[in-house]
Amino acid sequence: MNEKDVIFDVKCLDAGLPPMSRSIREIVDMIIRAPKQDRRRMCRKIRKLTKIALKESKRLQIEPLLEAQMDEQIERAYGFAGEQNVFSIKILERRVVLVKRFLQNKDHETF
Repeated sequence: MNEKDVIFDVKCLDAGLPPMSRSIREIVDMIIRAPKQDRRRMCRKIRKLTKIALKESKRLQIEPLLEAQMDEQIERAYGFAGEQNVFSIKILERRVVLVKRFLQNKDHETF
């Protein structure tokens, strides 16, 4: 763990996220084991950042012809399509991967 990871983790904790410099499995385990209120707050924050990351990736998308089909598949993969009210670890893992990559590539003022 280097200085950048420590600063990144502190900013994540200040924003209400788990330390995002860890492995995906560790992050998901921290979320699952957190108290109910904290878990809910972290999941909501991750869901919000997932939506922001997906919107930014859509702006970078080049082919508008496949956009409608891809949007539906992407929304389903990240748990935004349909009426799924059940907690899914797979969807949480996908969201964590996307958010982690998004935050590492962006300014940390985003969150």
